[in-house]
Amino acid sequence: MQTRKTVLFALLLGASALAQAHHHGGGNHATPLTYDQLPAECQHYFKRADACFAKANQAAATPAREVVKFLVQALPAATPLQRVEMCKVAERDFPARVSALKCE
Repeated sequence: MQTRKTVLFALLLGASALAQAHHHGGGNHATPLTYDQLPAECQHYFKRADACFAKANQAAATPAREVVKFLVQALPAATPLQRVEMCKVAERDFPARVSALKCE
C-alpha cells in the first residue's frame, strides 16, 4: 500500500510539474532553487539525505539518490505549499527507502 501511495504521489507530482511548466511558458525548465529558497522541511530532508548517502555504499545508494534528484528537479515548478508537502512526503518515506543502506 505504501508503494502505491509513493507511485501515486510521483504521478501527481509529475503532472503538477508539467502543468506548471506549461503554464509558465512551454517546456522550459524552471530555474533551480538555492538552498536558502527551500522551505525548512526541504532543507531538513536534504541534510538528512546527504548525511545518509555520505555513509552508504555509493552504488547501493543510487536508487535513493534518484528520488532526491527527482525532487530537486520538481521543486522549482511547484508552488510554495506544494514544496512543503512534497518534502514532508519525502521525509516520511525516507526511512523505508534507505533501510537497506543502514545509514541511519
